[in-house]
Amino acid sequence: MLLKVLDNLDKGAIWAGQPLLEPSERRLEALTGYGVLAGVIAIPTFVGVAIVSLAVGSGGAFLRAVPIALAIAIVLSFIAYLTSPRLDMGGFELVEPDAYFVSRLEGLLEGLGAVVGVEDVGFAMVDFAGVNVGSFYKGRNRPVIVFTRGAQDVFSRVELEAVVARELARIKAGAALFDARLALLRRIVMSVSGGALPKSLSVHAAERVGIADVTGVSVTRYPPALAQVLERFGTLATGEMVPRYMRYSASAWLFPALGGASLQARIQELRTL
Repeated sequence: MLLKVLDNLDKGAIWAGQPLLEPSERRLEALTGYGVLAGVIAIPTFVGVAIVSLAVGSGGAFLRAVPIALAIAIVLSFIAYLTSPRLDMGGFELVEPDAYFVSRLEGLLEGLGAVVGVEDVGFAMVDFAGVNVGSFYKGRNRPVIVFTRGAQDVFSRVELEAVVARELARIKAGAALFDARLALLRRIVMSVSGGALPKSLSVHAAERVGIADVTGVSVTRYPPALAQVLERFGTLATGEMVPRYMRYSASAWLFPALGGASLQARIQELRTL
């Protein structure tokens, strides 16, 4: 059943001749992460079931506890996988964007959304002075494009069109939803490790960041605009203390808070298109 759910993510569009998600890579990354979560859940569950069985004097307490613990762990991890997008924007410090920026975004979302084939996309703004944009999910799996406060008045018309198109392409191809599922795992890791995370994205996550650039400009047909955004703001995106949520959701942002996705390589790729 889990593989069937994962297969549904293949229905996203393939842009610029490259899929944002490869089925085998996606399955491995998701199943590995949630498999580890299931294993972690299984250990205390096994201990609890065994203790209860011993307390009531049931024979074969430890043997009985193994399948029960595994079953509970698999069910709970699968529920976490299905519900993770609802928690995607948990912890975000949202602020109100100004009216002029809202009017610019509404027009772009309507026009580009029709081109990409994505409807009912929301937008939000987080209280961060650096320049960044990302795509997430909120509530009942509603896609939301999130801008930082520092990105509110810095983009030209073609630059804003480029970053919005990139995020719409990520949403259409299923990459935003997939990153939402993985973000929950990173939040759990941060919670139990005192805020520690790996220093860089996984190989597949870093590849998705670069491919998302190419898919976005395949919508606007103007690669220099996105390349200019990367050149102008790449070194400013993390100018102040990076919030916790930008670290565990790193792969969902135009400028990831973790390493692994070379900014210069991304710019060079866009310049060659």
